[in-house]
Amino acid sequence: MLAAAFFTAIAIACASGAFRTQHSRVPTRGASWKLTNVKRVVALPRLYVCIVCLLLAASDAVREYMWRSVAEKSLSDATGLGRGGDPWKRVLLVVAHPDDEAMFFAPTLLSLAEVNVSVHVLCLSTGDFDGLGHLRKQEMLAACPILKVPAAQVMVIDDPRMQDGMSAVWSEEAVVEHIQATLDTTQFDSIISFDEYGISGHANHRAIHMALRSMQRARPTRGGGAAAIQVWQLASVSLWRKYTNILDVIPAVAATWQKAAPSTVLCFITPDVRPVFHAMGKHKSQW
Repeated sequence: MLAAAFFTAIAIACASGAFRTQHSRVPTRGASWKLTNVKRVVALPRLYVCIVCLLLAASDAVREYMWRSVAEKSLSDATGLGRGGDPWKRVLLVVAHPDDEAMFFAPTLLSLAEVNVSVHVLCLSTGDFDGLGHLRKQEMLAACPILKVPAAQVMVIDDPRMQDGMSAVWSEEAVVEHIQATLDTTQFDSIISFDEYGISGHANHRAIHMALRSMQRARPTRGGGAAAIQVWQLASVSLWRKYTNILDVIPAVAATWQKAAPSTVLCFITPDVRPVFHAMGKHKSQW
């Protein structure tokens, strides 16, 4: 709420100077002047700043409220979705390129860290489309700790069968191979990745989704009758929702209003966006 208070203070300060009195003086007999035509004149620049600051303050207040209501409920739901109803302990995030973790999954990572869920990140390429793969890998290793994921829990794959590119067709066999190898070495409660559209429609994002679906169809349970591992997907939204900022809270929250148990929709909201910008800032090669 500090941001809301800050913007409100600026708005009040601007509002106090947004209107000024304009006086017209006309000469009278003697040395005195007569005050006439007193007007209230609007200082438009200050008024605009006042309105913008009030909107920003309202936006921050709403975000804080949503964090304390909807997001906390989602966290509570998530922590009870592990094996046999036990809390989530370890989650695997599967992405296609360095910067996906910050650009698309930052609220999820920060929220899970709030409830002490250990997150591992598997990145299936170095993002070498422009020949910067080695640099982008290092950028990802620097960004993840800002999102509460230790660099030691980040794995970046460089496989000729999975190269960065909108037109690059990833081998489903290769994607499954690397995901399965990670699952075989570490026990996870859930996997988080892209949905069928892949948020931006990127072919590499969509390839991960198809591989995960293939794995679920072929092997619905993990080893020897163990409970099925859950797979959660980040829902793609329409273009207008991507750029409506705080207004997107309404449809996002509406999706969580369900009576089904266990929950099938989780909504994570970041109360402080500074770590997100900081993490994205580590991917300097993409700016």
